[in-house]
Amino acid sequence: MKSFRHLILLAVSIKAGAQKAEGNHGSRLYSTGSVRKLQQDPPLYGGEIPPIAGTPIKIDFGDSGSGDSSSANAAQGSDTSSQSNSGRTGNELDSEFVNLRFDGLSLREAWNIPPDPNGAAGTDSVVAVVNSQIEAHRKDGTFMYRTSLFDFFRSKSPTSSYIFDPKIVYDPHQDRFVVVALHTNSARTISFTFLAVSKNSDPLSPTTDDWYFSKINSRVEGSWADYPGLGVDEESIYVTANMFGGSRFRSLVWIVEKEGLYSGRAPQWGVYPSEGNFNNIYGTYQPAMVRDPNGVSDSSNDSSIGTYLVSYGYNNYLSVVRITNPNDNPSFDRFYVFIGDVDSESLSDAPQLGNSCNIDTVGKGAMDASWHDGSLWVTFTLSFDGQATAYWVKVDTTNSNSLTVADQGKIEADDIAPRTHTFFPSIAVNMNGVVVMGFAASAETIYAGAYAVVRDDAIDPPGEVSATQVIRAGTSPYPYQWGSCSRNRWGDYTSVAVDPVDEDCFWVYNEYASENIWKTAWGRVCVDSDDKKSKSGKNSKSTKTGKSSKSIKSGKGTGKDSKSSKASKSGKDSRKGSKSGKDSKASKSGKDSNMGSQSGKDSKASKSGNDSNK
Repeated sequence: MKSFRHLILLAVSIKAGAQKAEGNHGSRLYSTGSVRKLQQDPPLYGGEIPPIAGTPIKIDFGDSGSGDSSSANAAQGSDTSSQSNSGRTGNELDSEFVNLRFDGLSLREAWNIPPDPNGAAGTDSVVAVVNSQIEAHRKDGTFMYRTSLFDFFRSKSPTSSYIFDPKIVYDPHQDRFVVVALHTNSARTISFTFLAVSKNSDPLSPTTDDWYFSKINSRVEGSWADYPGLGVDEESIYVTANMFGGSRFRSLVWIVEKEGLYSGRAPQWGVYPSEGNFNNIYGTYQPAMVRDPNGVSDSSNDSSIGTYLVSYGYNNYLSVVRITNPNDNPSFDRFYVFIGDVDSESLSDAPQLGNSCNIDTVGKGAMDASWHDGSLWVTFTLSFDGQATAYWVKVDTTNSNSLTVADQGKIEADDIAPRTHTFFPSIAVNMNGVVVMGFAASAETIYAGAYAVVRDDAIDPPGEVSATQVIRAGTSPYPYQWGSCSRNRWGDYTSVAVDPVDEDCFWVYNEYASENIWKTAWGRVCVDSDDKKSKSGKNSKSTKTGKSSKSIKSGKGTGKDSKSSKASKSGKDSRKGSKSGKDSKASKSGKDSNMGSQSGKDSKASKSGNDSNK
């Protein structure tokens, strides 16, 4: 799809004030601020009203899913061959860029639906989280360890097994994995966000030998946190959450300074905004992942910008929040960015082969975001002619006071099967500006599976992506409806991460249907930037046909590669963050941590009451 270039409709400034969470311990609180009254709002979104909240459903598989790392079997062997989609018709799908696959957790180990699969790649290993479990593999697929989230966070004294919505990222600035997960009870009278950071780039166990743990009390004004967003830049960790209960629904962000947390001390943190809301209706805000070594800057070389939060909830508008001075009395500027008249339908659920219960695509809320070199990328799901379609937007942030849409497009994936539905898109961008997006897909003629596409602005026409890449094709129906066919839960998200030792490779972690349950798989997607730029004759497909010109890199990331461009993997805690030089910011020192939940799903208007978005 051709890009729309529209100026911002509106910007509003929010001067920060930290909202004090009930019963927090030693959090740093900034002076109270306020939200200025909006002069003009975008048109209200008519279809999807606030997110659906809840916790996962536990499925009993007897003794087969102990989750104990000591009893876990070795992972299945890795697969370096192309994989067909046994449920689809037509020719084999393209797997030009996928040179390694191996399976991860499944419903038999993790017991919950939906799984919420999320993964990150470190220097020597990949680590995945799903609802109830964490698991690590070597990059060649060799199993390392697995344990339950309850045992993983046991040192923070969880009061029940309701530990859900986990997410994980790899912080390339300090070479650490960062994990968040939410915790509540059946009455929703408590709300915590658990936070873990690995002590180095390659944690060898899921224990306090290799991880620091903390928690933040995220019960704010009687509300509890759900559906997290997680991102890092060179100086801070950002955790967003949808807040349910209390007197109103709203979205909040916790900004956590790194220094204390990364050295085993209680971190300093603040929760924002103190008054009002980033979005006066609703919003699932995702913090953009920032991998650029010097963080975010703009054409004026403003180094005070931390990251951007981005939401899609209004009809044809992104809500973008710019965070300035994140560790020192932060302020927030909100922009509504018009993406064109592209959204005019309620979101469709996705049909699947072999089962009449369609797969729940959840909602149109922002799913993932990443920033690189003046561009903010975001993914979500829209519907076109009754077909759920993963959608991406690239926002030009070069002038950080006037954001515009630089490009956008669909991930239609009709090269898998006619009228393929695509949903739960994730996104990552490397330092060369190459983007990989992971997503789920299903149709009447195929089972639900895990896929990816590649986009490179240097060679791909506006709005276009590569041919669809197979991570794992589905091999059976998926029958786990949530009380009725209207809630056959999938997702609630997927993930893709850049390999920190090879910018040309990405790691996609996603779920697929097999043996009538969900399973997960890793896929390594490698694109050689130098080779592909020399191939001018082949363009990427126009979302439906053709192959991209990108060439494969094989054999990347399988050994104990060292990160020559980085400083010592373990000793980076002391980077300081006065946001003036932005080269290596650290956090300030800390007080106790108790961490708040993240959430934020603009899910579909509830089809069956108060169903969960887990």
